Amino acid sequence: MKLSTTARRACFGLVTVWTLSAISVSAADAELHSNWPRFRGPLGTGVTTEKDLPLKWSNEENITWKLAIPGQGSSSPVVWNDRIFFTTGRERNGTRGYDRYLICVDRKSGQVAWETLTASGDPGETHPDNPHASSTPSVDGERVYSFFGKGGLQCHDFSGQLLWKRDDLGEFLSIWGTAASPILEGDLCIVCCDQDAALVFDPDPSLPSRAYILAVNKLTGEDVWRTTRFGCRGFSTPVPFVRPDGKRELVVNSPDGVHAYDPVKGTLNWSVHRDTAFGEPHPAFGHGLIYAYSGRPGLVFAIKPGGSGNITKTHVAWSVNRRNRDVCSPVVRGNELINFDRGGAGGAYDALTGKELWKARVAGSIYASPVVSGDGNIYFLTRNGVTHILPPTPGGMNPIAENRLGTSEEDFSASPAVSNGQIFIRSGSVLYCIGKER
Repeated sequence: MKLSTTARRACFGLVTVWTLSAISVSAADAELHSNWPRFRGPLGTGVTTEKDLPLKWSNEENITWKLAIPGQGSSSPVVWNDRIFFTTGRERNGTRGYDRYLICVDRKSGQVAWETLTASGDPGETHPDNPHASSTPSVDGERVYSFFGKGGLQCHDFSGQLLWKRDDLGEFLSIWGTAASPILEGDLCIVCCDQDAALVFDPDPSLPSRAYILAVNKLTGEDVWRTTRFGCRGFSTPVPFVRPDGKRELVVNSPDGVHAYDPVKGTLNWSVHRDTAFGEPHPAFGHGLIYAYSGRPGLVFAIKPGGSGNITKTHVAWSVNRRNRDVCSPVVRGNELINFDRGGAGGAYDALTGKELWKARVAGSIYASPVVSGDGNIYFLTRNGVTHILPPTPGGMNPIAENRLGTSEEDFSASPAVSNGQIFIRSGSVLYCIGKER
């Protein structure tokens, strides 16, 4: 990685001291924060309170175990105590069929505890970079929830027993496939069901949108609320956000902007609009602001929460124009808002002002979203299997480690998971456990 000279000057004093004041872990939250229960971790931010995570590894060093995975997928692993869950898809030889599986791995042995067929048949269209098993499961300590778009939303217990399944959610017409992940909010399981319908398949704008966000009872799978969304492509996962006044909202990055919903009723609270984008990067939070990248070249927003209706003119704290294509999601570290684009060019903005602080480049494309450790190290994983670790100190803006995994045949698009001192990295066909044995 190369870093501009101005970056070192701009960052001096800004990240010398690293704290995780945004996360307060009570005793009741200890189990949650020692696990990795959903896409991007306990709070959906890519930030963990864990310190002293592994800094060095390779195919021969510091690997507790690795597991070959039949099929392909880019869903990220989730962890609860000694169980790891993820999904994969397998083609049927000589048929149009495509089977999708939920897999549970024993953390200690690295062996498959069980797998269950969750969907089969025609999975619909997708992009070559987006396998038919891209949505990351969510777990609550007793149940695991997985989503496959046209293949449905389902709930299993930790032994693999199917508790309920919804296969009536629609065709999911999209030339890009499905990628949004289910989340748990109280007694609800919530999933964003965006589609290309109005843009590609329904050219008549008078037709009703096929896109929506859905909340079901997490114990029964029955609808609690369903809210129509702009009928265009979108891949972002809803993120719960606690406003300064204590109220909770679901924030969704979207093709036409950023939207916040009441998690209890499903009503739209507010929106910030922009030109049509992809909207797949997950929002990030910090300093009382909501940060959203467009996915396409376009604006990065810092949004002040609150208000109602269209708040584009009143609640945007700052915005900057970004020229490149973003796939992975940003993270907040201290006063830095950090991300890398699809081509490996990245850097940091001042999270309070939007001023550019530093630039850097890695060799390789990046789809996986980064992780920030409790001591401020950022882990960026490229698609060719190299993890670049950026320290928080001004003198260490160059990586303290660049760790390579896998072979040239493996694609690393899934985001890492962290739990109890171990890092779990998944390529399309292999799951790696990095760190000391437990």
